[in-house]
Amino acid sequence: LSYVRHASGFSLDAALRLIRETILNRCGASERSIAKCFRVFDEDGSGEVDEEEFMGILTKQLGLKFDPELAHQIIATLDSDGNGTIGMEEFYKFVMGLSSENIQRAKRSYRERASDAQRSAMQLYKAEH
Repeated sequence: LSYVRHASGFSLDAALRLIRETILNRCGASERSIAKCFRVFDEDGSGEVDEEEFMGILTKQLGLKFDPELAHQIIATLDSDGNGTIGMEEFYKFVMGLSSENIQRAKRSYRERASDAQRSAMQLYKAEH
């Protein structure tokens, strides 16, 4: 990026909104695009994003830089299981603004739609042959 936006003086809520909006604008809101975006944040491929990875990508890829104290608060807020990192479900929950229950519902709905589409394609194939 040609510039980095130093986000000092932000409240935690304002910082979280800015991060969410920036991620959605850059990555999109589909489950697939959010998963792809998560893999960008997960630089070491561990399946978890630590504070250094998260803040590094925010700065390098999204042009956002927060002071260390606010950065720590951001990670602590996103880390709902308290293990010190952000997993895919936590990331998705944050980006989409969903509760855990709604995430499970969204995943079921996605799987059902994919299954329905597969059945329809199979029926169409059988009808043509």
